[in-house]
Amino acid sequence: MPEQIPELTPVSSSHLDAVGYDEDTQILYVQWKGGEISAYENVPAVVASDFQKAPSPGKAFNSMIRDKYQHHYVES
Repeated sequence: MPEQIPELTPVSSSHLDAVGYDEDTQILYVQWKGGEISAYENVPAVVASDFQKAPSPGKAFNSMIRDKYQHHYVES
């Protein structure tokens, strides 16, 4: 069964296209400029919120998300 991806919000970034978060599953979704979507697991709501509010999504992703949470690519 395909994953239910929440609505993604566009962001201004050279690498990221849009982001979204599912509080029930604690999964943060990141859509890349190429169209692929990564799902980062067990991301606390406060981390997802801070990431989504950051003035530089790319820098925030690198410091808050990358290499800190397991992820998988979502079939689209």
